[in-house]
Order: sequence, then C-alpha cells, then structure tokens
Amino acid sequence: MKKKLWKAWIVLILAVMTLMLSACSGFVRNEEWGYFTVKFYDDRETAYITGLTELGKQQRFLVIPEEIDGVRVSTIGERPLLQMWSSIGYADICSEKLEKVYFPTSVYIVSGSFRNSLNFTKAMIIANEDVNGLNEAQITRYYSNKVFLGFTAHSQEYNGRANVSYFYNYETEENYGYYWIDDWDYGSKIEFIPPEPEREGYTFGGWYKEPECINEWDFETDVLPEERTEINEEGEEEVVYQETKLYAKWV
Repeated sequence: MKKKLWKAWIVLILAVMTLMLSACSGFVRNEEWGYFTVKFYDDRETAYITGLTELGKQQRFLVIPEEIDGVRVSTIGERPLLQMWSSIGYADICSEKLEKVYFPTSVYIVSGSFRNSLNFTKAMIIANEDVNGLNEAQITRYYSNKVFLGFTAHSQEYNGRANVSYFYNYETEENYGYYWIDDWDYGSKIEFIPPEPEREGYTFGGWYKEPECINEWDFETDVLPEERTEINEEGEEEVVYQETKLYAKWV
C-alpha cells in the first residue's frame, strides 16, 4: 500500500513539475536556420539565437535577422527553462572566421555571447526602428568589445564612427535617411554589400555616389578615400574622419 502511495505521489509531483515548466518556458523548438541555431518560444512568438551552424561558422560577416521563419528575433542568448528564477544566459557564437556582425537595434544581445569568436572586432548597429533622441553621429557608431557586448540600441561605450553610410534617398525616409552603416580601412574596397533596401512601389537600382544617382559605386574597383591625419589641439597626430555616403537609386 505504501509503495503504491509513494508511486502516486511521484507521478503527481512529476505532473506538477511538467505543468510548471510548460507554463514558464512556453513551447520550445530547437532548429538550425541558415547560419544560426535558434530556439522558438511562446507558441512561436519569439525566437532566441543561441549559436551558429557549421555554415554560419564559415562566414566572415553576419547579418542578424529581425525575423526567422516569420518569428520576431528577441535576443541573442539562451533563455532559461525557468525564466522567473534566472536571467537569460549568453549564446555561444563561436567562430574562428567571424570578423564583423550587423545587428538591428530591435535585438537584445546578452553580454559574453561572442566571447569565443576571437577575430570578431566590429559590431555595426543598424537602426531598424524608432531612433528618436539619437543624432546622426550616434546612428553611425560601432562597437567592438565582444566579451561585454550587451545592449539594446546604443547603450554601451562605442569605439568610433562608421565611415561608410548608405542612404534611403527619398523624401519620407526615416533615421535621418540612414539605411545601413559600415566601417572599412581607408583606401580599401568595401567587402560586404548590404541587403537591398525596399520601398513600396519602387525597385532598388543600385548604390550611387551622389543623391542624383549619376555615378554608380563599383564594389569591384572603387575604394574609400586614403587616410588623412592632422595635429589636434593636444599636439598629437590623429586620423581625420571621412564619411563615404552612398545613395539608393529607385526605378
């Protein structure tokens, strides 16, 4: 009788624990999606990027998507099973080849997620949502501390201003007209072409050197201006910031 009672209690406890875990964690599904390993939660309402696939580990540059399979990407990090009792853990973005990552401002990045990507040096923050309160210089900031990289939008100390800017190039544009930012060595080629922008009723026609779209930028041959230096007020030599602006053509 006692054994049966103990078995009944064990079954009851396991059932209660299962219900608690389900309530706390939501529906979880592990998937490989392109370059990323992903967990989906809350009946597919949110997605957490937890790492890289083998294909992702081969990339020098990665764009963090706003959505995966139609689900909003919330965080780069590992959501705990019992979220009420512990904080979100870091992801394991481990790659020997990864150098640069492009993040939308809508995705939260857990500190330490890129600690094992030793060649990762630049995090470009792409303003994909309301950036009221930020000026143009803040929109073009980039970051590089892969261990403590953890922010929404621009809350961390930054390393510099990106020297390549892509503009929507139409009157109702947002984010002061900025579509994308990047940063390359002066005198070098642009090695990564951003995803094509979209505009209702128009087709994207390439990137040009002026708003009038006369001279198209040739990513195979065109290079950024050569580095220039000047002596600052403290008598020290410093590199002069030069912003290369590229404009979308719409047809």
